[in-house]
Amino acid sequence: MPQREQHKEQCGFFTIAQNTEDCDYVRLAYLLALSIKATQSEIKSFAVAVDDPDAVPEKYRKVFDYIIPIGTDDAKGDKWKLKNEWKSFYLTPFKETIKIEADMLMTQDIKDWWPLMRQHELLFTNRITDFRGNFSTKRFYRQVFDNNMMQDVYNGFMYFRYTKWVNKYFDVVRALFNEWTAINDNVLIKTNEPVPTTDVVMGVAVKIMNAESKCINPGMSIPSFVHMKAKINGGYKNDDHWPNKLGFFWQSPKHIKINSVRQHLPIHYHDKSVATDELISKYEKEIA
Repeated sequence: MPQREQHKEQCGFFTIAQNTEDCDYVRLAYLLALSIKATQSEIKSFAVAVDDPDAVPEKYRKVFDYIIPIGTDDAKGDKWKLKNEWKSFYLTPFKETIKIEADMLMTQDIKDWWPLMRQHELLFTNRITDFRGNFSTKRFYRQVFDNNMMQDVYNGFMYFRYTKWVNKYFDVVRALFNEWTAINDNVLIKTNEPVPTTDVVMGVAVKIMNAESKCINPGMSIPSFVHMKAKINGGYKNDDHWPNKLGFFWQSPKHIKINSVRQHLPIHYHDKSVATDELISKYEKEIA
């Protein structure tokens, strides 16, 4: 069990960034932090959990408010570093946390979201949109949820507070990661998730704890984000680079278009080719 990080501030954004052979997630977290600093008017503190804080480049340190060691790597040897996600509750330096994926960009000020989200101890994104702004009804990536009558949860953008119940929830998530083979083989129906996604594990935890009404609010349009996976948006294949197919047009931190559609929600761009040196440089100039 990791030592709980001492709370330094009331509110802030938090992500876990573990580099893999294929991707520099710390670099993506830097771009995310830049987009937060450039778009948020009030709450803009940013914390990142990494394998080796000493290896974080100096210019990143000037933007990261907190750099936190993950500690023991539960995902050692895994292609996808997901098994440390349960540690978010223990690693965040904030009493109220927006946990957000590293490969995302903020596009607008969301200061008005905080009072709505804090009506819950824990609140997941329940509905995501395509780049056109339509709530997605595509179920290609949600078959495990449908087969097991689970409510949609997206951990790509989620909110939680420091409470005993939330602590218990993340401990259940930890247990599920540790015992996943048995869960996959004996509990879930029509699934083949030998390496589970964080969404699936957190969705199972919600179901086990009978917590749908506690941390999912279908009547709220927020939190939400634009999810750029292929089957959600159509018109390109999984291995295509959607920026080449649709176009990614950056005019300013709050004026980003995909195709010809201006974006008003956080963007989970998914395709790491979005994070160019040129884009990073533009954000650096915005906050200089």
